[in-house]
Formats: sequence, structure tokens, C-alpha cells
Amino acid sequence: MAWVGTLSGSNKPVIIIVKNAINTDGLVLTVEDKNEASIPMTFYGHYEQDDLENPPFELYYPKAVGMHGVKVTTDGHGSAAASVNSGATGTLVGLVATPATGYEFDSWTVIKGGVTITANEFTIGTSDVEIRANFVEE
Repeated sequence: MAWVGTLSGSNKPVIIIVKNAINTDGLVLTVEDKNEASIPMTFYGHYEQDDLENPPFELYYPKAVGMHGVKVTTDGHGSAAASVNSGATGTLVGLVATPATGYEFDSWTVIKGGVTITANEFTIGTSDVEIRANFVEE
């Protein structure tokens, strides 16, 4: 039995293969909301009698395909840069802002990409990212 999807609480893909799978509980479909349905199933994998060293299942975490651009701009009162110009989904990106004379760094604004910046870092999601560095007068 093979299953392809995501695990609860994650959007990362996973493939689970259960060898010699047996389902003794049947199949029940429940609707979580109008956009999703869940099918709770229990499968039991059985070890091969002549191969007790290897578990009766395999887990695979496929890598995300595609690169996403990272663009950093400023409000004109300093300079800013990211540690990378592009990266795959899940790539951690560091940010640096340097104010012009008479200014200090204030904040980051996410223009596109839907990321959350914490401690001058963010993780690339599933699309290009654009961020602006904001400065204020001292």
C-alpha cells in the first residue's frame, strides 16, 4: 500500500509505503470542511519471516521542485541585501540592512511572497519573495 500526501500540521510532501499491508478496520470517509475530506485508515505492515532486520515500511520526503527569486529593496534611506538571490522552497534566508547617515533601520515590509520575517530571517515559501527595508531619521 502506498500513500502520497502531507502529514497533519505540515505542507511538506511525504510518500509512505507499507509492505504486506493489511487493513482490518474498513474504510470510512469523514468531511472536515467543505474543501477537505479525511479518510482515517489503519494499515498493519508485517515483517517478512526471513528479513526481520528491515521494517515493513518506507518513508520518502520528496524535494520541492523549482527555485524562487528573492528581491530586497529599500525606501531610499540606506541599503539592504539578502543572503541569497534565489532558493528552493524551505531555504532559510538572512537579511541585512545598513542605514544611510542620519537614519536607522526601522522594519521590514513583505511586498510579496507571504513570508514571516523573524530576527532578520525568513524561509522561502512556494513563490518569489520581495521585501523592503524601511528606515527612519535618527
